[in-house]
Amino acid sequence: MVGRRATALIAMVVLGVVGAAIADKAADVQRAKFAEHFRQIWGARIETALAGVAPVTAPEHPVLPKDVKDGVFGYLVSLLDANTYGSVAGSQFRDVLKRTGRPSKIPYETIGELRRAPASASGEGWVRVAFTGPLDVPVPYSILGYHPGSLHSPAQVTVREWHMPRSVISDPAGDVTGALEVTDLTLWAVVEGRVVIDIDQLVDKLLGGSLDDTYVVGIAFFRFRGAAYAMALGYNGQGEPRSGALQLGENEILFPTPRELKATARDLRARIVRRLAEMGLPAWLPE
Repeated sequence: MVGRRATALIAMVVLGVVGAAIADKAADVQRAKFAEHFRQIWGARIETALAGVAPVTAPEHPVLPKDVKDGVFGYLVSLLDANTYGSVAGSQFRDVLKRTGRPSKIPYETIGELRRAPASASGEGWVRVAFTGPLDVPVPYSILGYHPGSLHSPAQVTVREWHMPRSVISDPAGDVTGALEVTDLTLWAVVEGRVVIDIDQLVDKLLGGSLDDTYVVGIAFFRFRGAAYAMALGYNGQGEPRSGALQLGENEILFPTPRELKATARDLRARIVRRLAEMGLPAWLPE
């Protein structure tokens, strides 16, 4: 009896592994089809736009936003605030840090180049970040004293950009009362490259369902009630929404995330998914 049960259990495990592998393969094939369809429609326009930008002149005396503590984020937000288009070499980030004396937790030595180009519609654009190689680095921030995990991406990631000077946040979940409004909102929706935040198993066990491996579909930069934020937006392995908010003034991840920022994350994630769908590209959801 024991032998039969063991055999049955092994068979179930094998079938489960085989089934998962087949599902993963099918998902990869489906994603590849959507990606190829997207390239056929948008690829030439993206490449033409990004190839046409000129190098950004490095400022001799960089002025970074006072509400952003980190040097790399400070320079990036200054480019967004000034609506600066062009190509920025990775060495320029290093020069800005040196000239301003601002430190950075970001592994800026992995940045090869950032390109930002306008699209045909006002307030829209394309951004491409080329790293020095495929990215596999620790998340450079801690949560309750723990380093949460690692960040993975290919050597090149391209995003669609939308910028809105002011935007009212809707919250169908009803977790907050009254209108929420963010300013200087920039949304980045990933259209090329798969970005994953891999949460360490120990941290996952300690913090339970609050943290999960996250497939990033977009990033948002905005200001809310006098503070600047960066927010990662995505889904966990079960397709459940996940987000993380970085308070740029303190240069720290907010944990747990305040209700107002959770509502903001729900709204912005929905916008990204909807706009990607309108472009013919589903968000990169997990299998």
